[in-house]
Amino acid sequence: MQTHIIDRLADWSAIFGTLAVVLLLGMGWGNLRDAATAGSLWWLIALLVAVAVAASALVFRLIISPIVGNQLRGLADVAEAIASGDLTQAPDAANAGGQLGRLGRAMVDMTATLRQLATLIRENASATSTRAAEITASTEHMAQAASGIAETASTLSHESAQMAETIRALNADAARLAALAAGVSGGAADGLARNNRLKTLATENAGLLDESARRLDELATDVQEGARATEALAQASDEIRAFVALVQKIARQSKLLALNAAMEAARAGEHGEGFTVVANEVRRLAQGTAEAAEKTDQLMKALIAQMETAGATGLRARGAVEAVRGATARGRQAFTQVERAVADGEQWVSAMASSAGAGQSLAKEITEKLSSLSQGTQAFADSMQDVAAASEEQSASTEEIAAVANSLVAAAEGVAGTANRFRTQS
Repeated sequence: MQTHIIDRLADWSAIFGTLAVVLLLGMGWGNLRDAATAGSLWWLIALLVAVAVAASALVFRLIISPIVGNQLRGLADVAEAIASGDLTQAPDAANAGGQLGRLGRAMVDMTATLRQLATLIRENASATSTRAAEITASTEHMAQAASGIAETASTLSHESAQMAETIRALNADAARLAALAAGVSGGAADGLARNNRLKTLATENAGLLDESARRLDELATDVQEGARATEALAQASDEIRAFVALVQKIARQSKLLALNAAMEAARAGEHGEGFTVVANEVRRLAQGTAEAAEKTDQLMKALIAQMETAGATGLRARGAVEAVRGATARGRQAFTQVERAVADGEQWVSAMASSAGAGQSLAKEITEKLSSLSQGTQAFADSMQDVAAASEEQSASTEEIAAVANSLVAAAEGVAGTANRFRTQS
């Protein structure tokens, strides 16, 4: 260990003082017997000075220097401990007076301040790491929820597009059905006019049986055409009922999709409020569709019942026509039956015309509702695409937040590691 410069000065002072005493004693030993003479007075003074210097140097080196050196050594040990991260050491010089005591007390205060700072850094780093971990976990859940919402919205958009395409096809079929109903109505009106003419001719020309027979042949042909038209209308009615069943199925599927969307929105929390509004709109649209389909189904049942009645009437009319044709051969005595059969045919044609008109109105109403439903479904599909895009953007933002949170965790761990290097408790 190196000697302090003050210790070296004390050592050299003691050495030179001792040498001076020895030299002075060697030079003037004989003068001690006569210390009062003027020639030896200077030697005595020099000897006393040399002895005082040597004694002072020895006292400083052996007593004062070790005390000061120990205090300085304690201060150096504490400074080295602080440099190595140990903040629990305190120098003994803090209890002493003078500048060394002042330095020791300042070092104690500095150590206490460093302990508080290290503790605060450690606690804040731990809290920051915990909060960052919570943020990371929350963003992961948000990312999963946003991904689920985007997937659901994409599925709903795809299914809505398919539904809109199906509804457009049904709309075209309904338009064709309306045209068919218009044709049936026109045919029924023509049949009614023919029946009126036949009744007039039968009343005015009772004797013209051949003409009546020819007219009855025409009536038989018209009745057969009416029967075929009725069968075609029955087939169209079956298609309409199948379409109504499809609309009801679509409505039920829309309700299920709305329920799934509402569940996904509830799982997303406040980020799914806009999606909840869309789900409610879908639910109301599905409810309206179901009600319209139910009403349409009831109307179709009534129409089918009327067509069955018309079919039965057509069969009776055809039988009546055949009977009239047979009665023509028997003569005028059967003419009354011909008039009754013509009257029955007139009623049947009137009923058929009424049913055809109702079918035309129903087909027009179905066409309008399908058009409205197609527009609503297309708007819903567009909304689902917007929801999917927004969910993808939210997922990307959440991933960025998670990355920042992970960086914050790493920084907090680094700060905590640096703070842990300091030992604040013994």
